[in-house]
Amino acid sequence: MLEIINAQLRPNGEAFDHRFFDGGINVILGSNDSGKTNLCRFLTGLSSTASGEVLIDGESYSKIPKRRPVSLVVQDFVNYPLWTVEENINSPLRAQGDLKKKQISARTYELGELLGLTDYLKKYPAELSGGQQQRVALGRALAKNARIMILDEPFVNLDYKLRESLRTELKSLASNLDTTIIYSTMDPKEALAIADDVLLIHDYSFIQSGIPLEVYSRPVSILAADLMSDPRVNVFRSQKTLIEPSQILAVRPEHLRPAESLNKSASLIFELKIEHFENVGGETFVQGMADGSEWVMKTDEKIPLKIGNSIEVGVPRTEILKFGSQ
Repeated sequence: MLEIINAQLRPNGEAFDHRFFDGGINVILGSNDSGKTNLCRFLTGLSSTASGEVLIDGESYSKIPKRRPVSLVVQDFVNYPLWTVEENINSPLRAQGDLKKKQISARTYELGELLGLTDYLKKYPAELSGGQQQRVALGRALAKNARIMILDEPFVNLDYKLRESLRTELKSLASNLDTTIIYSTMDPKEALAIADDVLLIHDYSFIQSGIPLEVYSRPVSILAADLMSDPRVNVFRSQKTLIEPSQILAVRPEHLRPAESLNKSASLIFELKIEHFENVGGETFVQGMADGSEWVMKTDEKIPLKIGNSIEVGVPRTEILKFGSQ
């Protein structure tokens, strides 16, 4: 079990405690420069600015980074170009110095099979695709047999389809390993797709943590809702929509729908004046003015759209996010 106590991600920062989900995928979610990488480095003992205590299975590792049963894969992954895939993967095993060649070979083949690389073990990194090279880096991290594997935005430099594929593989991989995986990302869709637990951070501070769907459904603040939404949530500005003057109401772009598809008696209905729209895959993003501010609707429904026109949209009242004054 991995736990941090009184962690400060920068000097004089806000301290927090957190216990990571054991044996599953823990996603650290935050925007750029939110402190994700520094938290990953803190867990490995490589941060010069973060402070606090790191406990692994009850043992403190705060002052002994070299002994930590932790492996790290970063976004700019590195493979040794003059070594074959096989040599790259088994380099940590060879460095141990206490394993026989047969043991190293067996473990390397096992990892190659797990990562779909058995046909490439004799090839060199330059002969592989970007996704295959990233798998080699993962294999080398797994070869250490570390209790904790930290992936700091590992797929950010890969194309969309490849990221989707590797995320699916990672989820499958996690179910076959006795390893706690820490995965940092800016993408809330990744958190919802692969995480057993999500930790939200912003400005080097803790915001919220929990089961992804629960954090998505019950964010503690507008900021937490924004971090779990892409695009950001829409905030009501008009006092006429508020039940109490001190309330802040918001709605996620994917919960906005054409009014004709809603039960109007159980929904909040208003007009959206279209300023821009774009089709991405099977989804349409509509940007415009509503309730006195810029709003975005994300929908998979086919609706007639024209810039400058207004359409009637709405949201079921059960899907409106409610917050106290912040």
